[in-house]
Amino acid sequence: MDETFNFKKRIVFVGMPDTAYATLYFLHKAGVNIVAVVTPPENHPAGKPFAIYAQKMGYNIIMPENSIKEASVITKIQMLNPDLGVVTSYSERFSKELLNSTKEGFINVHPSLLPEYRGANPYSHVIINGETSTGITIHKMDEDFDTGNILVQRPIEIATNETMGTLFNKLNRESGELLVQMLMAYETQGLPEGISQASLKPPIHKAPKILPDSKDTVIRWEKPAKELERFIRGLNPFLPAGTRYKGLYLKIYTAEACEIKSKFPPGTICSVGKTLDISTGKGVLKVRSLQLGSYFAGNAEDFIERVNVKVGDKLELMN
Repeated sequence: MDETFNFKKRIVFVGMPDTAYATLYFLHKAGVNIVAVVTPPENHPAGKPFAIYAQKMGYNIIMPENSIKEASVITKIQMLNPDLGVVTSYSERFSKELLNSTKEGFINVHPSLLPEYRGANPYSHVIINGETSTGITIHKMDEDFDTGNILVQRPIEIATNETMGTLFNKLNRESGELLVQMLMAYETQGLPEGISQASLKPPIHKAPKILPDSKDTVIRWEKPAKELERFIRGLNPFLPAGTRYKGLYLKIYTAEACEIKSKFPPGTICSVGKTLDISTGKGVLKVRSLQLGSYFAGNAEDFIERVNVKVGDKLELMN
């Protein structure tokens, strides 16, 4: 990447942590001409910390009071006479007035190969579904989420041991690099028209938001061990997969699927040793690291000794 490139286009950056931290760092390092950074609203827990981060880089800050669609925010953007807005992870739909507040609208960086895995959490869903690759899409924004014309895409391999956390880091890095490259091209070639998503094959998979400590993260022991192993990796570490043991919330972080038969019903501890082995709908899940409430966090061998785990103990469904 040419870090001496002379960026002249006036860019407004809009983002929400944690993705925005990484992307803004790449743009700052490359010398992109960012005339303002729009943070999350004042009432958002990440708003002020992100504003401090951007201010330390020397950027002008625009912080909405409640919504990015506020007239005051749109006016502040318009007064800067920006050429383009760049968005990385923002949880509000943009109004037509907001989209028209820059000369050429807004572009968004989405961590999947659109139109597949459109939604708030592509990181988890691609792993849970057993995909071997995913990617990054930069698209023109419209008034809906992730539906605008595709401008550029980059495929990314998913490693066999990939977790939500490692994929999140990988896609953030690649997103920053791809965005800088696109903005370099934009300086000399303008913004391409792109490919309408309506002209492409309808998506098979979506990527809805997954809420922590909810039914979205509950381990269903009747499923095959292979599926549960992907489910655990797809939620590790930000939204750990959970069950209950002895009345306490048990989070599982790493496990291995084995195609061995067990005489015990799904959700029953069938063997203890260096791993905590649990019967599933097909095969056995060998748990390696886990956390029980606020009492224990560590490897399975220590857990078995400290919690006095017995073969035949049952794991309970969460409420």
